[in-house]
Amino acid sequence: MKRISTKIGDPRFLELIRKYLKACSKPKTGNKLQSDIGTPPGCILSPILANIVLNEFDHYVESLINKFEKGESIKHNPAYQQIKHQMNKLPLNERLPLKLKLRTIPYGLAKDPNFKRMMFIRYADEFLILIEGSHDEAIYFRNLIKSFLLQNCGLTLNLDKTLITNLSDNKIFFLGAQIIKLKANPNPNPNPNPNPNPNPYPNPSFVHKVQESLGLKSKRRGNPRLLIKAPLENILESNKKNGFIRQDRLGNHHPVAYTKITNLSHYEIITFYNSKINGLLNFFSLASNYNKLRFVLYLLQMSCAYTLARKYKLNNFTKSFSQFGKRLKDPETDVQLSLPDTMKVRHDYKDKINVPKFTDVIGIS
Repeated sequence: MKRISTKIGDPRFLELIRKYLKACSKPKTGNKLQSDIGTPPGCILSPILANIVLNEFDHYVESLINKFEKGESIKHNPAYQQIKHQMNKLPLNERLPLKLKLRTIPYGLAKDPNFKRMMFIRYADEFLILIEGSHDEAIYFRNLIKSFLLQNCGLTLNLDKTLITNLSDNKIFFLGAQIIKLKANPNPNPNPNPNPNPNPYPNPSFVHKVQESLGLKSKRRGNPRLLIKAPLENILESNKKNGFIRQDRLGNHHPVAYTKITNLSHYEIITFYNSKINGLLNFFSLASNYNKLRFVLYLLQMSCAYTLARKYKLNNFTKSFSQFGKRLKDPETDVQLSLPDTMKVRHDYKDKINVPKFTDVIGIS
């Protein structure tokens, strides 16, 4: 309330906010829930008030970034430069072994003390900090953030949900998505007839860019990127918990009827499943494994068929498809399942022209 009053002087407006914070909620159980701290659960003002409280935290992390970052570029790896120097001394037809070995060595020096970088991303009360630095520095910043949140925002950092990890070896979950580092392909051009004496130096590679100069072709290694993936196991587990699918003893997933809505009209059942399908596809539209969601859509489609079969007292789901078609169209309104024609992965961010311009900035640095 003190922070809001520094920007807003209308006492009537401040009184409305104060009453909102003291309001109690009444869930389905009929019991009133009231707390001396926090905002009422599920209320529309909670995200706005959270950003007001955490605005000071955003500025604090930005100050940490400005103090931490240094260096224009990472220092060259001496081992890489040594092999490259040896390779340049050899004739072109003798460079291949060293060239292959060179691709197994990082160009930059790992843990360069004169090169530091930090990135901060926050959405509501979830935030992610990426550090180009040591593990000890990550622990140091976590402790600073824990103290600041408690002293200046009245918030306690949940250490059980706070993870410090190396992206090169592990994956992280952020806002319901899985983030991993792209791994190099150890052999992008596998030989169907492998040599009994294989080359001791593999050819790890990302996407190559072929360049032509003076009649010669050269390949350039791409930089490793972070991949955003849809966590399929979590999605399947969520659908199982909500009653759309079941799992047998072998771990296989099977669709089941969602009996809670069998009393609804055909139109309402299709609309209900469309909300699940559209929400899933829109949320993970940037996922690199977008096409893997096809199996989840299949399970939802079959679950809808089972539900309609239960509603119309049909013997099995095949009669639902025979009577209403592949997309289970409602004969009265012609509303049908919104199944996509293609599951091709979209990378709209590659074209800067297609990147949407947001009117309000979410705390991203």
